[in-house]
Amino acid sequence: MKARFIPLLIMGLVVGCHPANKLKKSNKDDLAEPLNVLHEIKDKTAGSKIVFLTFEITETDSTKEAYNFRLINKIFSNGTLKKSPFPSIPAYEQNHFYCELSSADNQRIGLIKTDDPLNRVFEFPGEEKDLGKQVIRRPSGQFTIRFQFDKNIKFLSIFKLSNNNPKLLKKIYYAAL
Repeated sequence: MKARFIPLLIMGLVVGCHPANKLKKSNKDDLAEPLNVLHEIKDKTAGSKIVFLTFEITETDSTKEAYNFRLINKIFSNGTLKKSPFPSIPAYEQNHFYCELSSADNQRIGLIKTDDPLNRVFEFPGEEKDLGKQVIRRPSGQFTIRFQFDKNIKFLSIFKLSNNNPKLLKKIYYAAL
C-alpha cells in the first residue's frame, strides 16, 4: 500500500518545486527581487571571514542576454583579504562580470571584477609582432567570487557590459545574501 504512494509523492515534489531562475521585477524602484538566499552567518560579529561563492552560469537566450545562475558552492573561511592598492572602481571591459555587494538601502559596499566564464579570451603572438586575441564562446561555465564578510552586505548583483550597447552595464543576476 505504501509503495503506491511513493511515486505520487515523488511526482508531487517534482511538480511542486521549481527554481525561480528568472529575474522578477518589484514595484519599488523597478528593482529585481532576490532570487536565492545564499547563506546566513549566525554570528554577525564574525568580521574576519572570507566568503567564496562559486556559480554555474548557462546562457538561455543570447539575443536577450538571458542567463541561468546556480550557486554550486559556498565557503566561509577565517582570514582577511589584503587591501588592494588599485582603485575600488575598475575600468569596465567586455568579457568580464562586475559583482556588486550592497547594503539593505542599496548602498554599494564593494565591487568585484571577474572574468566572464562564457567568453574565454586567448592571447597569442601575431604575425607582425603584435598581440592577437581570440574569444572562445561557451554555452556554460563556472566562476568564483571572493569578498570579505561584512554584516552590512545584504545583496549581490552581477552586471556585464551589454552586447548591444557596450557603454551600458546590464544586470544579469540579483540575490539576497
